[in-house]
Amino acid sequence: MASVPLQHDTVQRRVAASAGIHGFLHKEGMTDLHNWHPRHGPYRAERLKRWMAERKEMLEQGKLAPPLPQHPACQVFVNHLYRVVYLRFAKAASTSLLCHFGGCSANATDPSQKGLGFKLLQARRRRAIRLPARLMPHCAMVQEDIKLEPLDPEHVADLAGMWRSYFVAAFVRNPFQRAVSAYHMLARNLDPAGPAAQAYDWNTFCADPAGFLDLCKQDAKCNSTKDAQHIFGHIHPMHDCLITEGGGWAVDFIGRVEHIDADLQAMLEEIERRRPAEAPPVKPLQGSLGNVNGRSCEGATGGFGVDTAKEQYCDPAEYYQGGHAQCYRQIQHHYYSDVHALRLA
Repeated sequence: MASVPLQHDTVQRRVAASAGIHGFLHKEGMTDLHNWHPRHGPYRAERLKRWMAERKEMLEQGKLAPPLPQHPACQVFVNHLYRVVYLRFAKAASTSLLCHFGGCSANATDPSQKGLGFKLLQARRRRAIRLPARLMPHCAMVQEDIKLEPLDPEHVADLAGMWRSYFVAAFVRNPFQRAVSAYHMLARNLDPAGPAAQAYDWNTFCADPAGFLDLCKQDAKCNSTKDAQHIFGHIHPMHDCLITEGGGWAVDFIGRVEHIDADLQAMLEEIERRRPAEAPPVKPLQGSLGNVNGRSCEGATGGFGVDTAKEQYCDPAEYYQGGHAQCYRQIQHHYYSDVHALRLA
């Protein structure tokens, strides 16, 4: 039986909704190590290989690919001074948040802001994070505060103990809006004058978000700068990074991008409440969080690249109506765990 089209107001309400699960939670343990710890890298690679094979089979049968996998590793950031763990998700205000937490040039000389810088807990490269040149005027990262570092046995030999005693927080975003943001970001990686950019559109993304990897290989600009890690890193679901191996919550606090100022203030107040005596006081949020890597609905990206996306709607619900009506159920399928576990359905 064909599915019944959703009413216009239902789509608008769900696309605009924020997570029903938010605020302070009962943390049951540590995020499943299989989804982020370096020693489980081979496991994640094999899992992606199996998923890609299943995707190929499903697409050949004219069906949707399986729900998106958790790949690459969850990004687990840590601040040992304030005893905070931050689970970072691309396309969920993560650059703006890291910028606020001691990573911007405007905050570099303020001890309370500089002290809140985060480091990536799992080792990938022994080098500091360097933002693209286009971002530097907006958010110049302080290498001493925000850098990739190897696991330090002196600090994290007992990961479970650290997870139990540290304040663990994450910010999540409505997956329908996060998918739109990912689509526009991916489109910026294509040569605006190339055939790939001319062919790519929102309906193509909805049908198979991971299909951008194939398209990227056909575009000289994209193929020379992006890989599967980058692409999947911007489209993978959030839920698996938020739960323990047994399925319980692995976080103390979930903030919502749709209410970022209020929820960030709540997070800062909790960090201040838990603050060790040797750490500087935590400043409250002054005004609103700056949007570091945003775009306008007319396609302008503030110097962050040319948005080649064909669709430039100001109302996010338009991406799921009219000629895009099928996208609602497709994105709901690809991000099934996020939609249902975070109570957005």
